[in-house]
Amino acid sequence: MALLLLASLCSRAVAGGLPTLVVVDDMLCRASHSQFFELLEQQGHSLVFAEAGSPDAKLTELGEWRYGGLVVAAQAAPHLDSRGIASFVDAGHSIFVAGGRAPNVATRRVAAELGVEFDAVGRTVIDHAAFDRADSGLDGDHSLIVADTFAPSPTMVGADVRPVLYRGAGMRRANRNALVVGALAGAATTYSWSTLEEVDSVPFAIGEDLLLVASMQARNGARAVVTGSWEMFSNDFFGADVCKYYAKLPAPSGNQDFANSLTRWVFGSGGTLRVMSVSHELQGGSQQDAYTVRDTVSFGLTIEELDGEQWVPFVRDDVQMEFSMLDPAYRLYMPHVGQGRYNISFRVPDVIGVYKFVFDYRRGGYTHLKETMQVDVTPQRHNGYDRFLPVAYPYYVSALSMIAGFFVFSLAFLHSV
Repeated sequence: MALLLLASLCSRAVAGGLPTLVVVDDMLCRASHSQFFELLEQQGHSLVFAEAGSPDAKLTELGEWRYGGLVVAAQAAPHLDSRGIASFVDAGHSIFVAGGRAPNVATRRVAAELGVEFDAVGRTVIDHAAFDRADSGLDGDHSLIVADTFAPSPTMVGADVRPVLYRGAGMRRANRNALVVGALAGAATTYSWSTLEEVDSVPFAIGEDLLLVASMQARNGARAVVTGSWEMFSNDFFGADVCKYYAKLPAPSGNQDFANSLTRWVFGSGGTLRVMSVSHELQGGSQQDAYTVRDTVSFGLTIEELDGEQWVPFVRDDVQMEFSMLDPAYRLYMPHVGQGRYNISFRVPDVIGVYKFVFDYRRGGYTHLKETMQVDVTPQRHNGYDRFLPVAYPYYVSALSMIAGFFVFSLAFLHSV
């Protein structure tokens, strides 16, 4: 596990030195989404723009990855390499996929590889209660909505993020994929349907099951974001005001802050953790491969969080560890003792066997951390027990009294003959 973590960190370090590829239909979006691309550059990304199908859009060259990250903003390109993008994610790299209001077949295939399913062609997200006032005219179809159902993860969506404007396609988890999280989901009144048809059956998805922006963190640490709206990251939406139909006053949209937090998370600048210096030892002694029953053992580790380009101590109050054989014998909270170090002491159970120290930290928006260390628990040696037990004193007295009684009886019997 330690080697796997080291390999993951190395891959992140290598990916950090490679440019980020932005696949587009044409170069016009560099002007319409210039503020979004400026956010990426401010985060340290070196962007390479390439039209879909061009030589620069190839992810590999001579068997080596050319890019460390990928942004797919091609709305009409029919030749996206979905298998190549899936291999890109399998290699530990992160991607950002913008589906737009009418995602094509290639984009749908890429999303399906990531566990996300788009609604049928011609369908869009509608909300007759949470639509923006700009979409309230006679010709308004209530597809310009004000969304504020964010995932409860500040590292992913930001802290105290304002409502955002959204206009685009709806999505849902494919096969209830547990790795997919709705970074931005619909409200209770949000659904996906055609703006030109009446609803005559159950919609594709409703409420919080309808995903507007989906995030996924793979088991190898790679991250992905799929959004049904490329327009929500445009300059117009960044500078727009948000005003629900029943609201009194407009307020600035949170699209830019949301985009900043989301891109920081997906490309590893936010919510990235690592484990350092894991150890277990006999209290007051040193680390051992085997412990004796009822020994007092200490287990500790250090957790660090990536903040920009520096690793800083990670301080939380929900860090746990387990000491388990088949089932956990102990599941304990580990107090923070300073500088990202967590430590706990406990007494080894009075049951011999092969045990594991297990640290498994899964929290939304953070890197999944898992460390296991195996130890043996053995019985005490023959000289490890007390020579005389206080609870056995009655038995000692009984045995001695029996001997003394037999001796007295023998003397009495011999003298009486």
